[in-house]
Amino acid sequence: MGILLLFVALFALNKVEASYFYARDVSTDSLLELALTNYHRYHSPEKNWLSLYAKPFFMQSTNHAPHYTRGGILFTGYINLTKSIWVGINSAAMQAQAGHLTAGGLDDIQFKLAYDILMLEDSHATAYLVGTAPTGNRPQRSYEPHVGSKNGSFGLGLNVDMVAAEIMNYELSLVGDLKYLYFFGSVINCLQKPVAYGNTINLWAGLCLPIHNNIIEVGYEFWWRHTSHRYNINASSQKLYLDLGYTPKNVRYSPIVGLGGSYEFATQNALNVWTIWLTGGIIF
Repeated sequence: MGILLLFVALFALNKVEASYFYARDVSTDSLLELALTNYHRYHSPEKNWLSLYAKPFFMQSTNHAPHYTRGGILFTGYINLTKSIWVGINSAAMQAQAGHLTAGGLDDIQFKLAYDILMLEDSHATAYLVGTAPTGNRPQRSYEPHVGSKNGSFGLGLNVDMVAAEIMNYELSLVGDLKYLYFFGSVINCLQKPVAYGNTINLWAGLCLPIHNNIIEVGYEFWWRHTSHRYNINASSQKLYLDLGYTPKNVRYSPIVGLGGSYEFATQNALNVWTIWLTGGIIF
């Protein structure tokens, strides 16, 4: 009930404004990184010292003229250093387009250093430090697309996974991630407005239901950013998503494949975006 009230409050937080439109960085998008893969990694029977995932994706805005489109592959890897400490790295090789203008390259590289503070058979809680190494191009013209942010960042987060209920002898798991990042340096948003990044919050939550070899996952993400330059700017959006996965049992390396889609609703100074993606991964 408390989670439901939180979601309602977040939906009512801001009204839609069209003065600025921010295209979110792909590599720091919690939903795109964690949908299906978070559950798969923690519930795999493998030794789980190395997890590798690739997610081809395509996304397009609906409230930006010309339409702002991006496509590419998000690569993510997790390495267990000890039973409780692991590191994660991810980035996207992608291309962005607005009208006849295009830009391609490697998105910002995200790093995580994590500690599993609680690890039980059916649940976990993990605290982590997170940061990004800046990449990308500097847009030179109005509405020119960009890849990467040209900004570094540093922050922390908390990831959880627990069994919420049992449905017809199948365990329904609640997964979630709360991430805070502080960005520093000057950037240019997709409408050529120079800003200095400030604080960013990602809240991701999902429900995962494994049925035989299949995984059904539905969920929500809230994103908020406060920036300051000569004046303060807030941007926020919310996503709903569905992800369907298949992972055969008793197969070496615990492979997974999946298909997912989401729609992002801008609540303030952001883009409305629909996204589709595929998931592929293995665990060693």
